[in-house]
Amino acid sequence: MKIHFFISLVFALGCFSVNGQQEISIDDLVAKIYEQNTASTTDTYKLPWLEEVNVRSETRDWKLREQRYSLRLSPVSLGERRASAKLYNSWQQELVYLKLDKVYDQVSDIHEEWVSQDFLSRQIELDQQIEALLFDVEKVTTKQSLIDADKLSLLLTVRSRIAKLNNSIALKQKRRKDKLQLISQQLEGDYRLLADSIDLVGYIQSAKEMTLTIDRAYISEGDLLETQILNNEMELEKAENNRVLDFVSLQYRGPHDNELEERVSLGMSFNLPFFNGNKFSLAKIKVEQEIEQYKLDIRKQESLAELTEIRESILSNLYEYESYKKLYTDIETENLQLISNMSEQSIINPIIKLNHRIQVLDNELSLLNIQESIVKKYLEYLKATDKYTLGIGSLSTIK
Repeated sequence: MKIHFFISLVFALGCFSVNGQQEISIDDLVAKIYEQNTASTTDTYKLPWLEEVNVRSETRDWKLREQRYSLRLSPVSLGERRASAKLYNSWQQELVYLKLDKVYDQVSDIHEEWVSQDFLSRQIELDQQIEALLFDVEKVTTKQSLIDADKLSLLLTVRSRIAKLNNSIALKQKRRKDKLQLISQQLEGDYRLLADSIDLVGYIQSAKEMTLTIDRAYISEGDLLETQILNNEMELEKAENNRVLDFVSLQYRGPHDNELEERVSLGMSFNLPFFNGNKFSLAKIKVEQEIEQYKLDIRKQESLAELTEIRESILSNLYEYESYKKLYTDIETENLQLISNMSEQSIINPIIKLNHRIQVLDNELSLLNIQESIVKKYLEYLKATDKYTLGIGSLSTIK
């Protein structure tokens, strides 16, 4: 009785654990990852109108009645306020891009795992169809081996392939399950990813269209941001150098026994930009701009080389796919014609028809592997061109 109670309790807890997980589609999962990691930054910054407020008090010859008070104000020009705001915004944008880069890489990895599990699902489905046909071959061969001992070797070969195929299916099912669990764990919370499939035809078509559009390097906004930051620094430096009014001071001397000596004075200091400019700072920023431009040119060369390699690889895979597709179609047509001719003349061995259907499925597996290579190269293109910037519209579809 206790054993039955324990088993029931374990089963109930297991069901509760599964039911506690929230089922989620791949599209919703990706959307939540973007929501959790791309919170917008709304902070803004502007320089105050006064850069410095200085109050001084002096006592002359330790005579407390003869005091000197001064107030000094250093104003900030309108150009400095605008330039500093632009520079601050570019710093904030740099932080946003750093966070987004991490999210793009995460979504890219999820996309690759999602595509991989889909191809595993397709392979498993074809393998199971082949396995079912092999079972039929085994039945026929078993009967024939009772009459003809030479058929025993064929029976052993068929059973060996069934065993290997069954093991391969089990391993692929485990790999697919692990991939789905790994994707689910990318999101904070207890989620269970719903299995679905990709639009394989749509991916292949997108890959074909991509080969027609690659004609120049890809440079992201993040790559251009450092140049923009240096431009904003240069603008702020120039605005500071062009400040005309340096400071305003108001001074009061007194009180004195002699009222004629009590006075209020106003002082102002002006800069002459063409004499007082910080030429060294400007020269430093200019060199940094040239260095960044040189790095940008190198990134352009690397990007173009990478995209060209991806394009050539996809074109090669597409050509290979079409070539083998035509070859397999021709072979299937010829074999069907031969089988039809033999069927009209005499009773045909059922194993011939079964082997033909197995061969067709083997050819489909071969084509599926080429399609997987095309799609994975297309994913490399998406990653190399930051196509995840706008998010993923839809990763799933109905077969």
